[in-house]
Amino acid sequence: MSSIKTSIRFFDTIPVRLVWDEETLKWWLCAADVTAAVTDTKNPRVYWATVKRRHAELFANCRQLKLQAADGKNTTPM
Repeated sequence: MSSIKTSIRFFDTIPVRLVWDEETLKWWLCAADVTAAVTDTKNPRVYWATVKRRHAELFANCRQLKLQAADGKNTTPM
């Protein structure tokens, strides 16, 4: 069983979670974290959900990732 590679990068001071995909050899970023880093929204998950609803073409290329939240629990960001 292969281990999942995860990483945290910072955009200014905002942490952005990433997961390495061995099949595609690409890093996948958490869209809610990126949204928090580039907008002034107080709730990036709601903001991202609204963007996905308005622009369905974005949702077609998005996967849900199992990531660890700041409190240590596993979450599935939107």
